[in-house]
Amino acid sequence: MKKILSILLIFGLLLQSLFVTGTAYAVEETTVDIDGLYMPQFEDPLFKENFLNNIIKNNGFNLQAGDNGIPITTHGANYPTYSPDGNYIVYSNKDGSHYIYKKNSSDNSTGIQLGTKISRALVYTPDGNNLIYTNYNDGYAIYKKSANDLANGNGITNYYGYYPQVSPDGNDLYFVIKGSNTYKVYKKAINAPINDGDLIIDKEVYWISLSPDGNNLIYKDGANNLLYNRDLVNNTTKLITSVGGATFTYSPDGKYLIYTNESDGYKLYKKDPNTLSNGTAINSVSSFYPAFSPDGKYLVYTNISDGYKMYKIEMPFVTELGSITSTQTVINSNNENSVDFSISGIKDTDSGNTITYSYSFNNSTFTNLPVTNTSPISNGTYNFNLDLSSRPSGDITVYIRANDGSENSNVVSITLVKNNTPILDSLTSTQTDINLDNVLSLDLKVNGINDPDTSNTLSYSYSFDNIDFTDLTDTGISPISDGNYNFDLNLSGQDDGLVNIYVKTNDGYENSNTVSLALNKSATLLVPTAPSAVNTNNISLNGATYSWTDNSEGDNREYKHVIKDQDNNIIVDEIGANATNIIESGLTPNTSYQRKICAVNDAGEACSILINFTTKIEVTGGKTTTFDFAGIVINIVETLEMFKVEFNIGEFKINFSIEKI
Repeated sequence: MKKILSILLIFGLLLQSLFVTGTAYAVEETTVDIDGLYMPQFEDPLFKENFLNNIIKNNGFNLQAGDNGIPITTHGANYPTYSPDGNYIVYSNKDGSHYIYKKNSSDNSTGIQLGTKISRALVYTPDGNNLIYTNYNDGYAIYKKSANDLANGNGITNYYGYYPQVSPDGNDLYFVIKGSNTYKVYKKAINAPINDGDLIIDKEVYWISLSPDGNNLIYKDGANNLLYNRDLVNNTTKLITSVGGATFTYSPDGKYLIYTNESDGYKLYKKDPNTLSNGTAINSVSSFYPAFSPDGKYLVYTNISDGYKMYKIEMPFVTELGSITSTQTVINSNNENSVDFSISGIKDTDSGNTITYSYSFNNSTFTNLPVTNTSPISNGTYNFNLDLSSRPSGDITVYIRANDGSENSNVVSITLVKNNTPILDSLTSTQTDINLDNVLSLDLKVNGINDPDTSNTLSYSYSFDNIDFTDLTDTGISPISDGNYNFDLNLSGQDDGLVNIYVKTNDGYENSNTVSLALNKSATLLVPTAPSAVNTNNISLNGATYSWTDNSEGDNREYKHVIKDQDNNIIVDEIGANATNIIESGLTPNTSYQRKICAVNDAGEACSILINFTTKIEVTGGKTTTFDFAGIVINIVETLEMFKVEFNIGEFKINFSIEKI
């Protein structure tokens, strides 16, 4: 019995050395394994801290120092947080009763005390005037206090509030509430009366970090210790690690996350906050509570392996690329061997880094480009060209990234269209030769047209010497497969003998191959025979109808008629070859005209004799009297200016006018 009592007494003393005097803590059922060391997850972080301090250090869990930065306190410092201007760091002073202290960010001083309560999870409001923290002396309620004096401030939530995060505009608070043995995420207005706000994540959560733009919230799932990213805008969630993460923070630009990797000795890891990956280690000691300076240049954290001192790491600047452009929007046979690209907005503030650039067509396998830059560089540019002749036609996406010797930059990309050159198969004609029957309209057909591109306008052109091409009127739209194009040509202007016809198409970017056809022309023309029997009919105030007999055919056929006046001026042009009548309009009333009809071909023209006529008189007002004598109708129109007499005798009509004096 005495041995049993002795063992119980020793166990009780051991427990007493692990607990803070006067405070009781409960152990949760969840456990985590650190490199084979069994460690319970405790309800209260203060108990876990003492557990880590006394058990982990005493068991030799002290990694070799690597690129771990420098200590900037000589004592334990938890929950470090930079002021928005970067000049100060506030923290919970482990050696100072866990009160809030404020120190200069550039030295290793202790700083000044800012409160008299046991404080955890500190965060500044965006204006730098206030601090938000968990007050352990008031049931773990979240408090708001001045960032510049000793006053403890006032509670803004009910009890058991942890891990506060403030929205970028300073209006809202995100935090974790413990209730009914579970921790869930809530949101409330900072300046609203004391309340717990609205539930936004209904599951066990042990740590949170709000993105700089306020749109995403990283949290640790208490069920599996893995990290998740909650999109607060779209209310979606995705897993982002396959290992447990204890504490974590966004970088100021939101591009990456620093977190404590529970599966690798609690080292700090850096990763993309939006993808499922575990990232890479950035130090070699067990670390908690990472926090960035506002400019992202420095990272402070609590070094568990060195008595919970606050350490500061100067973060290397990861090269940033702005955008990529190309002077060519479409790649074709004219430029595919050397496509010009330009990267702009290149930034790397580190000194002496050699920046290499590489390209990829699948965003996976990258090939280095030959030219490099040396940092520092601000808003720089990088120009290069690529031979894309071996790439298949269609969309080509070019991915570019840089590397500063230690880490890859972001990837920028551009998508260009590599054009398919249109292809023609052959040119045929329904006529085997050119003669007088078809010389004015030779039917031709382009066969086997192929262009798989989308929405290109295919224009066609012809030539007789394969040098000077003339556009045809009709067009086509790609994609087209084994298509045809029908057209006709007037070949009256070509010399007799062998006539070569060449045709090609252009899709707006490049010409196709040329197809050709050779036909024999035997179509010598003679000057047409002049039209005869020219009459004027239906003469009106403003026009007249001409009719004639077409006397041209065979070797002297015309290809058009024209109307000319007595001075040989063309009055009406492009009257059809087979036409025998036409109306001329736009004439002046009571005016005499002379007209002749001419037949025209490439050999010349022949015109009829001149015909004379006078347009009708425009009569306004007056009195009309009509007499009918056995079929002879006489109309007498009397006006103030004249008498007009019109005789209608069968097919004949006689008009005359008598002016008044």
